[in-house]
Amino acid sequence: IRDTQLERDRVLQNLMSMENYTEEKANKIRQEYEKRLKEMNRDLLKLQAAQKEHARLLKNQGRYERELKKLQSEVNEMKKAKVALMKQMKEEQQRRRMVEAKRNREI
Repeated sequence: IRDTQLERDRVLQNLMSMENYTEEKANKIRQEYEKRLKEMNRDLLKLQAAQKEHARLLKNQGRYERELKKLQSEVNEMKKAKVALMKQMKEEQQRRRMVEAKRNREI
């Protein structure tokens, strides 16, 4: 944007030093450069908005990744608890069978 502004000023300065300088030509050139500058500013605003959105998405992605790790850890803990509970249930079932078998032998 700054380069375009400097270019505009240079062109207008050169135009003024020429013999066939007219105010109309200068205004036309000025308008063209002003139009280009407005377009560049509009593009800059769009890029800044896109950059903000990108930063927001990166922040969300980091949060989601942390949440995912936390949930995966919880799932792993639940799996371990399930294995321990299943082992405990099998041991309890085996003890009951042994008690039942002992009772049956006593009878």
